[in-house]
Amino acid sequence: MVKILICPQCQNCPVVKRGQRKCPVCGTKLLGGSTKSKYRNRKTKCDGFLFDSAKEAKRWMLLKAMQEAGEISGLQRQVRFPLIVNGIKICVYIADFVYYSQAKQVVEDAKGMKTALYRLKKKLMLAILDIVIKEV
Repeated sequence: MVKILICPQCQNCPVVKRGQRKCPVCGTKLLGGSTKSKYRNRKTKCDGFLFDSAKEAKRWMLLKAMQEAGEISGLQRQVRFPLIVNGIKICVYIADFVYYSQAKQVVEDAKGMKTALYRLKKKLMLAILDIVIKEV
């Protein structure tokens, strides 16, 4: 995404890339523009962790309460699952949460926007590891 920002020093209107906050001509801090995330989620700090969205943080608090009540066990976050076909690593799926409920492993993702890459990795998880991702 490209934004036009105005340099207060040289009054130049450089076209800058997302995240660039200084004028490429004189190096002064640029005014204007916003740094919203692509999918409008907000990073949220909760329980000493930084979550990618408020939805994910709320789900963490609920799962943590469920674990304390004894409904689930082995709660983990950001668990990596390498997806390997014929000895070749294709990609890695990172689950938001993994826990055990009634002695069965549950892999969970707090989803807002289902991207094409996510849909592909979800299918690979099922095909390669026989794991169904629970979306909340």
